Parts: sequence; C-alpha cells; structure tokens
Amino acid sequence: LLLPQIPRRSPYGESEYWEQRYAAVDTAFDWLASWEDLKQGPLASMLPRGQRILHLGCGNSPLGIDLYTDGYGTAGAASGGGIVNVDISESVIDQMAKRYEDTPQVEWAVGDVTNLTYPDSSFGVLLDKGTLDALLCKDTEAEKRRAALSLCDEADRVMAADAVFIIMSFGQPETRLKYLHRDGWAVQYEQQRVGEKNLFYYFIRKEPASSAQTN
Repeated sequence: LLLPQIPRRSPYGESEYWEQRYAAVDTAFDWLASWEDLKQGPLASMLPRGQRILHLGCGNSPLGIDLYTDGYGTAGAASGGGIVNVDISESVIDQMAKRYEDTPQVEWAVGDVTNLTYPDSSFGVLLDKGTLDALLCKDTEAEKRRAALSLCDEADRVMAADAVFIIMSFGQPETRLKYLHRDGWAVQYEQQRVGEKNLFYYFIRKEPASSAQTN
C-alpha cells in the first residue's frame, strides 16, 4: 500500500536555512536574474543614479558591486556605504565582505530586513531581488502577511522623501500587490522575460507627505 506523500514545505522562509546554505557554499550567485539581464529590462530606466542604495536580502549576489561599477550608488560613497547590502546570514556577509574588500564604497552588513537598524529616511533607493518571494514561503498565510508587511513597514521607514523601492519577483501581481498598497506609496509594475520565466518589477515611489495627504 502506497501512502500519499505529504508535500515538503519550502525552507526559504526560514533564516536558519539560509545560514546553513551559505555556510556550506562560498560562491557568488544571482537569484532571479543577473545585473546583465536586469539592465536590459525596465530597471535601468527606473533606477536613479546619485542615490544611496540599500539592497535588502542580498545573499551572495554581486548586484551591489555591479551597480557600483556601472556608476550607481555614488551618494555617500566617499565615506563608504554608497551601496549597503544587508542579509540575515552572518556567513554570507562575512564571505562577501572579504570577497570585495577592495571596494569599501560597497558595504556588507548583517541585518533583518523586517527589523532594520538604519535611521529613518536614510536611503534614496531600496532594492529587493527575491527577498519578498522568500518571506512568502513561510508556512501560514498569517506568517506570510506578517513578514511581508514588516518588510514594507521597514522599507517605508528608511526611505527618504521621493525615494524608490524596487521589488524584483517571480510572483504575479495578484499575489504581490495586496502587500504593497499603503498610504503614501505610488505602485506600478512591469514584467520582463528572462530565460524561461517572467520576472516582475514592482516600482514603489514614496510620495512627499503633502502629496500623499491630498490624494
């Protein structure tokens, strides 16, 4: 008698999974798409230069380095931290900091994207490439919603006036927009074909307080 198999839940929503994964593998890897792919799509036209950038849930992606090489994240670069990459895994942050120690303008920091330690209004650009997708792999709908809204709460807090938050995701609009609607955010989305998959971009512009109050 063959018993039905119980579907194995995805571990991607758990911080312990990522720490174990990155501790075992010391290589660079781009989730979803590389910068070479991304800049062929709508991202290049929506990503402002000259702004301090926070990359949320960077993992072992070289995106921050690629952006700096192409002239992004110049604000604050003279003193370090023009581009800040944050991830909950200490192992991967240590690896990436050592790998790119010759580029001090790109910072690597351990942190929880749902509970950031940065001051209010401290970044002009926030990037999420697959992090929201990972958070939505938690077990229950309540856990998924709590994690997604905490991410957005923290993003909203550290975004400067008129900042932009760009989420790159394999999730279709009907599964993502419900977490992104809030006062003071103007949201639009586009998609790009990358290999065999559709990559969705969710562009969020933080409206000035006076503008948000009148809408």
